Amino acid sequence: MLDTVRCPATDFAAIARGHGFEAVTVRDVEDLAPVASWVAGRRSAPLLVDAEVARGRPSWWLEEAFRGH
Repeated sequence: MLDTVRCPATDFAAIARGHGFEAVTVRDVEDLAPVASWVAGRRSAPLLVDAEVARGRPSWWLEEAFRGH
């Protein structure tokens, strides 16, 4: 069986800001408000959304990809 790769917690939003992006960290639905503001407003930089949508388990597609291996 293949093991999935688990990376340490990384603040991708901070990294993106360091490269000139606007960035938002999303952990809950309420955290999406700045994304809507960015879409509706004048954009001067790309937006990175650091979204952790499934805590404690890998994404469904990752589980499916590794099933049976």
